[in-house]
Amino acid sequence: MTDTPTFAVRPSFLGIERSDPAAAICVAGIPYDLGTSNRPGARFGSSAIRQASRMLVDGDHPIAGTAPAAQDIADIGDLRIAHGDIQGTLKAIEAQAKPLRHLVALGGDHTVTLGLLRALAEREGPLALVHFDAHVDTWPESFGQRFGHGSPFYHAIEERLIDPHRTVQIGIRSPMEKSVHEWTRDKGVTILVDPKAVMFILGTSAVLAYVKPENVDLIGPIPQVLTLGFASFGWVGKIISIAILGVVMRQIALMSIYFTGNTRLPMVAGWDRLLPAWFSRLHQRYKTPMNSILFVGLITLVFSLASLVGVKEQEAFQLQDNAASTFYALIYIVLFAIPLVAIKRFGVKAPLWIKVASVSGLLVSVIGGFFTMIPITPVDSRLLFAVKILVVVVAANAIGMALYWIRRPAVASQAWLIVLALPTLSAFRPC
Repeated sequence: MTDTPTFAVRPSFLGIERSDPAAAICVAGIPYDLGTSNRPGARFGSSAIRQASRMLVDGDHPIAGTAPAAQDIADIGDLRIAHGDIQGTLKAIEAQAKPLRHLVALGGDHTVTLGLLRALAEREGPLALVHFDAHVDTWPESFGQRFGHGSPFYHAIEERLIDPHRTVQIGIRSPMEKSVHEWTRDKGVTILVDPKAVMFILGTSAVLAYVKPENVDLIGPIPQVLTLGFASFGWVGKIISIAILGVVMRQIALMSIYFTGNTRLPMVAGWDRLLPAWFSRLHQRYKTPMNSILFVGLITLVFSLASLVGVKEQEAFQLQDNAASTFYALIYIVLFAIPLVAIKRFGVKAPLWIKVASVSGLLVSVIGGFFTMIPITPVDSRLLFAVKILVVVVAANAIGMALYWIRRPAVASQAWLIVLALPTLSAFRPC
């Protein structure tokens, strides 16, 4: 908490005292609204933003843990405009923005965007753009005027200031002529009008507003986010507790389905004489493959306990999840290899399009298997993490080959294909 009340802080952005345009980040107002067609007043936007920002200066940022005003940032005041002259104002904005290293502009109506894009595109080339608005702002003119707040991105596309194929407009919902919409789409602009898409994009930002990243891990991100995000919402928190219970119950049910399915695979392999008949024996009363269930359950327990040795919970979870992904990758490598190398044995020739698709799938599977050996959270040793993944994969397949050898010694050289002999880890992927 600062000694100066927020209402008495200097009337600059975040109360910043520095005004040197050589700062890494410069904040500048553009008090201009002569490009509007309906209601004026945007000229007061920059001063209103500065006024509101003073409420944020009595502490550190809740997520970053730093005071933004203490960084290499300056409020350089307002850019000069040519009153009554839209094109003159755009030229003035461009000239003043060019020498700045990084500019945060406070408008001002949308007309001013064109001048800013001209300044940056001259230095960086065609730009990518994310545009939050109710309007597309790609009209060729605004009520008879060539330049205005409804046409900045039309001119930006025509002048090649932005790359329309890397331009996304989010939240578009206002009426527009069909020709304007089609022109924008045909140029390559992505227009997101579905509220679900907007919610998806803003979802991460909404979560980070309430929950610090270090308070969420890989083990239970959904319950953790819900608990921390709604902890101070009174009765809503109790509803969230019920929702968390539902998520946990769903997870238990899902794992039960996975376990049931996986314990039947050795039984089926026994029926096909790929594994010893011991795996196919059924309980006399319940007709369940008890031996197969015990074997899969024991292997799962051993690998789960082994992953906990010498590591913390999150790394252990990541080891199991990544090992499961490796098994998935191995299975798909075999599946995609069939049209390429094994289908000839059946006297069938795969069409070219199947071979192309198989090569693509094979490459993706190989790449995916490689990246499973790279942890996405901090671990004590990346090398040891990768070695553990390899040991799990090799050990599991070794057990599978040994079982296959016991049943089919004459063709044991083909045992490497039986990657399904131990499907335990591949299916028990925590979600």
